[in-house]
Order: sequence, then structure tokens, then C-alpha cells
Amino acid sequence: GRLFSMAHIVQTLLHILQMTLSYGLMLVAMTFNTYLFFAVVLGAGMGHFLFGWRRSSAIDYNDHCH
Repeated sequence: GRLFSMAHIVQTLLHILQMTLSYGLMLVAMTFNTYLFFAVVLGAGMGHFLFGWRRSSAIDYNDHCH
């Protein structure tokens, strides 16, 4: 692929969005506010419950969200 292809640019923007959300949630958890911490944990669990059941059996080593 090319460096400036549309697919690469979209993947880069999605990666930036994922990292922004991840670090934002980490900062919320590190405020040591118990309610916010459990909201993050329960939200992650609910997201896995709703969307994680269709995961393929192949291991993707490029997936940073384990």
C-alpha cells in the first residue's frame, strides 16, 4: 500500500480516535472516583458483552485493544 492512500489515512484517524478514548478513560479511572471507575469498567464489560461475541477465532496481533 501507499503511505498517502485513503485506506491508510482512515486507519490512522481511527487509531488516533481509539488512543484518545483509551487515554481519556484511563484518566477518568485515575481520578480515584469509585463511581466513575466502576462506570468505565461496567461500560467496557457491556461493550464486550454486546459486541465481543462475534469475534473471529483468529488472533490479530495488530489489535491493541485486548
